[in-house]
Amino acid sequence: MFCLGAKVIIACRDVERSNKVSKEISDETGNKVEMAKLNLGSFKSVRKFANGILDNEPQIHVLINNAGKNKIQIGYSYNSY
Repeated sequence: MFCLGAKVIIACRDVERSNKVSKEISDETGNKVEMAKLNLGSFKSVRKFANGILDNEPQIHVLINNAGKNKIQIGYSYNSY
């Protein structure tokens, strides 16, 4: 999709760490990748990300969720869930 000219926004918990991936994608495709902070364990973060998208993007054509985890950790989110 990116190679077809789609605008791509990568949502990530750690923007600084994700900048490396962003640069690799940009170098490989010649297109700019936008990064936005999103922590799925925090309702506040989800609301802030969603409001940013609603405020800045006229439409969303495709949404891909690829959240994964290597280790299982027992615990609570920031919202005690």
